[in-house]
Amino acid sequence: VRRQRQMCIRDRSKAMEKTVKIKTYKKIYLSRKSWTASSCRDIGEDKIEKFFNKNGFVSISPEKYSAVEQIHLLQKAEHIASTIGSLSHNLLFAKDNVKITIINKICLYNYLQFVVDDMKNLDVTYVDAYRTLYPASLGIGPFLFDINNHMVNYAKDNNMKMPDKLGPDREDFLKYINIIFDEYDSIPAVSYTHLRAHETLRHL
Repeated sequence: VRRQRQMCIRDRSKAMEKTVKIKTYKKIYLSRKSWTASSCRDIGEDKIEKFFNKNGFVSISPEKYSAVEQIHLLQKAEHIASTIGSLSHNLLFAKDNVKITIINKICLYNYLQFVVDDMKNLDVTYVDAYRTLYPASLGIGPFLFDINNHMVNYAKDNNMKMPDKLGPDREDFLKYINIIFDEYDSIPAVSYTHLRAHETLRHL
């Protein structure tokens, strides 16, 4: 871990030495809305994004920026919000001790994120904002985001404006169900039995 940290510091320092012509923000939300594959995997994330936008966070789509520009955006931010996954792993290039909010979308632990948190000594808060009706794997999905009581409590604890409404909306829920049925039809019986057994054991 020490070696990886040194490499990140080196790359970050090189990036910050370069001049970039982009606007930076104190509060940013790392968004997936511009990533095509996310539309059929991260369902309802737009509601999470709107909540943070409502509370002064500026949405940033990392893929629209160069690597150097991304590092500048992360380095200048004082509070960064992101869903769990590859987006939040980019926090390797944020400032040490910076305030972070990570939105969980599945009940499985993302151990790589814990490594990032420790390496950067992040001031991180995790919020469980999902609804799971089907066993899914990290990075694969589908994931259904849910504006639930955890989100409400998070807003109260941080003196933030409340979400517009609770729960996934009907359109998102039906989209999630349709994807589940499509995936179920394509899973061999043996694999599906294995997935169900894994899901059952995890909840014992």
